[in-house]
Amino acid sequence: LLCLWLAVALRFFAGGSVLDIHFDYGMFVSSIYESAWAVVSSVNKCDALAIKFFSYHEQKRIAKRFKNMSSALFDQCIGAIDVILIWTTKPRRKYCKKVKNGEKSFFCDWKKNFGFNMQACCDNKHRFQWIDIRLLGSALNYIARKALDFFHPNPEDNLSLLGFILFEDNTYVDESYMIILYKISRTTVEEDSVNFYQ
Repeated sequence: LLCLWLAVALRFFAGGSVLDIHFDYGMFVSSIYESAWAVVSSVNKCDALAIKFFSYHEQKRIAKRFKNMSSALFDQCIGAIDVILIWTTKPRRKYCKKVKNGEKSFFCDWKKNFGFNMQACCDNKHRFQWIDIRLLGSALNYIARKALDFFHPNPEDNLSLLGFILFEDNTYVDESYMIILYKISRTTVEEDSVNFYQ
């Protein structure tokens, strides 16, 4: 039964139609949703699968590993961060009222679709170390970056980035703890080199 739930959930998460899954697996549509939520609940309860931002000591180790991989010897980088719009269907008015946001809040003008603004950070081994999906599709990357909750000046805090940096693209805003790509159209030779090595 567990293997069936997992198979159904994976197909559903990959974008499979509930009607196709219903016919292929002989399950009621309500059971398909139950399977998906059962898998989500199991993943959320499993500590081994938890996505946690690295501790300050782990940040030191990651920075060293990035330096060993870098031909430019970047020695303060602990991750790469980016934003993606997680698409969804247009929310119903009942749901919008419940979450106290209008339908337009879910709509991303740039992608021309409804969704949630998800930010994620990966380490040098391409492993997700932090994910945030609190903001709706209409939030600009600048606003999303301002909402980040792991930039703290206290080294005792596990979410500290004191002395370290993240790499990101130029949809963010340059900060002391982030290095963004320079816009290609206006780069100097030095800036082009930073883009290349980043």
